[in-house]
Amino acid sequence: MRCGKNIDAGETCFNCRGSKSRKYKCSFIRSAFVYEGVIKAALREYKYSGKDYLGKFLGKWMWSEFLRHPEFREYEALVAIPLSRSKLRKRGFNQSLLLARVLSRYTGLPVLSGAVTKTRDTPSQALLKREERKTNIVGAFSADREVVAGKKIILIDDVATTGFTLEEAARVLKKAGARKVCAYVLAREN
Repeated sequence: MRCGKNIDAGETCFNCRGSKSRKYKCSFIRSAFVYEGVIKAALREYKYSGKDYLGKFLGKWMWSEFLRHPEFREYEALVAIPLSRSKLRKRGFNQSLLLARVLSRYTGLPVLSGAVTKTRDTPSQALLKREERKTNIVGAFSADREVVAGKKIILIDDVATTGFTLEEAARVLKKAGARKVCAYVLAREN
């Protein structure tokens, strides 16, 4: 199963079914948790209330769940989903990069700095409808061939809803020569 959504054993979610799965650049997406309850509240505080210190705890929770996914063993590096310069200035930190750094500490996988950059400011994906999210993020990233060529990369992000951000980042990484790309997020909307 590509998306990592919780479904009944042996079933495949609608979006991963059949030939559709071949079009994806991001091989699979896994999440540590479902985006609800305590995780949802903690993530909101982390991202929107400037509580960057929560990244250490959330990253450690991610790592504890990371160990349950043997499919990550063949991958060799982590890449955090970048923020635009203006959003980084406003927030003061990149929440995905902080999570990636904690994961790196525990897994030994390096974080590839500058592997992907956000080339333009986009409206927040959280404020958009499904189809708007897809068009909003297209062309918003670029990747550095010298950093990513030949590498098997795990993209790191805080939340996955539609997966469009992860898919677009994976697309530019593969275009720049990354051998394989998958994604690991703290939480996934079901």
